[in-house]
Amino acid sequence: MKRLFRTASVLVAAVAALVAGSVAAQAEATGADRFAAQGRAAGLTADQSAWLRAEVDHTIAVLGGKQVGLNKVDVDGAAQVSIALPGEAHPRDFAATRGAAAVVAACSPRAAYGYFCAYSDTNLQGSQIAMYSCRQYEIPWVSVGSWHNNQTRGTVAKFMVPEGPVVQTSVAPSDDWLYDWQPIKWVRNC
Repeated sequence: MKRLFRTASVLVAAVAALVAGSVAAQAEATGADRFAAQGRAAGLTADQSAWLRAEVDHTIAVLGGKQVGLNKVDVDGAAQVSIALPGEAHPRDFAATRGAAAVVAACSPRAAYGYFCAYSDTNLQGSQIAMYSCRQYEIPWVSVGSWHNNQTRGTVAKFMVPEGPVVQTSVAPSDDWLYDWQPIKWVRNC
């Protein structure tokens, strides 16, 4: 009888694990379906959607976090990465109620108070990392981009190379519209 009870307990545990795995997979698929639907609603091509997916996956691999939109990654509630399509000056907000043409505003120079924003392109354009919480962030780009430090006046951001030393600082408010990210590995925003 004890053996039968143990066998039944193992079977129940196995079924529970399968159901939990199935529920998790279904939730992940539902999120992926929701993001794919955002792309279709915005009229993106399959290639554009695939490109965004690859960029989101790369961003998560480098910075961590989780996908929260077709082109957005939340980095542990500390920062948000928004990815612009090639040829577009700014990332779009595909979940905006006004439609997919709305531009992500977290790193808009007028609306970015409290943030250090890093951009993949020059002139505060391209994909962006809106850094809010005080910590060290890895920079995923090796191109010429830009940055905008609009944190509390006097907050010092530090730019670091792979070996770890600080090679430059920025005292808020300040910006650089033509900045070479190639040697920079991390930014500590405060």
